[in-house]
Amino acid sequence: MLTVHITLIRPPIFSSTNSFSSPVTPPLALAYLSASLRSEKFSVESIDAVGEAIDEVYLFKKPEGHVRGLSIEKILQRIPRETDLIGISCMFSQEWPFVKSLVNSITSKFPDITVMLGGEHITAVTILFKYSYMVHRNLRCTSLKQIASTLVLLSP
Repeated sequence: MLTVHITLIRPPIFSSTNSFSSPVTPPLALAYLSASLRSEKFSVESIDAVGEAIDEVYLFKKPEGHVRGLSIEKILQRIPRETDLIGISCMFSQEWPFVKSLVNSITSKFPDITVMLGGEHITAVTILFKYSYMVHRNLRCTSLKQIASTLVLLSP
């Protein structure tokens, strides 16, 4: 029996260059989704870009801001070749410009892998994704029910 391989990504924290702090929160959504998917016998790779490099802070040029966590290049290196689906969270609107850069880099390197976006920002501004930049084969999912439905379609 073939197994669907899913890579879930919590992106780094992105904040304004004028911000005094970049609050770090536990990756509860990543842990919850990973455990739920594993209980359904999916193969899951979790990339916590904050937790894996919590002391790394660097300036991101376009858009300009501070990033706490793994670089886009390091995230790309951690995505297994056997991945069938990549899920990325975007909880806060100020993170969207960085997440958009991350999604563009992922879809350039892995053009045949489906990418799903979820989180508060994606849910709140759903209309923007209907008419904007999202590329071929990428999906926006805002609930576990949508994720489960998509995974059923991907299952062999």
